[in-house]
Amino acid sequence: MARVEPERFANEDIYLEYPFEKVLFRRECKSGIIRRRFYGEEEGSTAILSSNSLYCDALRFGVEVSRERYFDKRDPTN
Repeated sequence: MARVEPERFANEDIYLEYPFEKVLFRRECKSGIIRRRFYGEEEGSTAILSSNSLYCDALRFGVEVSRERYFDKRDPTN
């Protein structure tokens, strides 16, 4: 479970992984913009809303990961 303290969202970029759906999220602290990347793909150019169901699931059931893991384009299930 990705338990991220609320004050961290204002102070640092947060990286989440939701392996069940093979997706990762990056939330930028300065802008609040959320980006999404599926395993084996590039990061999407469209910002994700904080109400996005996959993002909410990642917050509840995913895990926090490093910046390096977020940008690693390899699919860990292969």
